[in-house]
Amino acid sequence: MMRRGPRLALALALLAVAVGVLLRLDPHRERPAPTGPRPPPVATGLLEGRARVVDGDTIEVAGRRVRLHGIDAPERDQACERGGRRYACGEEAARALAELVAGRHVRCAGRGEDQYGRVIAVCRANGTDLGEAMVRAGWAVAFRRYAEDYVDAEAAARRAGAGLWAGRFEAPEDWRRQRPAGR
Repeated sequence: MMRRGPRLALALALLAVAVGVLLRLDPHRERPAPTGPRPPPVATGLLEGRARVVDGDTIEVAGRRVRLHGIDAPERDQACERGGRRYACGEEAARALAELVAGRHVRCAGRGEDQYGRVIAVCRANGTDLGEAMVRAGWAVAFRRYAEDYVDAEAAARRAGAGLWAGRFEAPEDWRRQRPAGR
C-alpha cells in the first residue's frame, strides 16, 4: 500500500499538467478581452484606399503600415552617389513611390506581418504592382532574402542604369546594419 501513494501522486500531478495544457489549447475557452486599441487583423487580408508614403518601401493604407513584399528601398536618410556627387537616394525613392500612388486607389493583399507589426503585402495602384514598379525604376532592389519575385525587374533596371543603378549605392539592408543603435 505504501508504494501506491507516490505513484498515485505522480499520476495526479501529470493529469493536472495535461488538463492545464489542454485548457490553454482549447479554442472555445473564454479568454480575457484584450485591452487597448487593436489594429484590424489584415496580415493576410485585403487593405484598400488612399496611401500615404512612409518611405520607398512602406506605405500606410486604411490606418495600417504596409511593407511592400519582396523589395528593399533606401532608408529616408540614406545617401548614394551619382556622377561623383552624393544625393539623398532615400528621399528620391520615397518620392518615386509617392508618384506611383498619388491620387490613386491602392489595393494591398496581405501576405503576413513583419517583426515591427507592419503588414507585408503586394500592393497595386490602378493595376500596377508597386513593388515591381519601384524595382524596375531602380529605386528599390529585389529583397532576395524574402522573395525572388522581382529579380528580373532588378536586372532590367541595372541594365538600363535606372535610379540607384545610375551611380553607386550601398544595399539598404547593409546600410541599416551599419547604422549606430538608436538612430
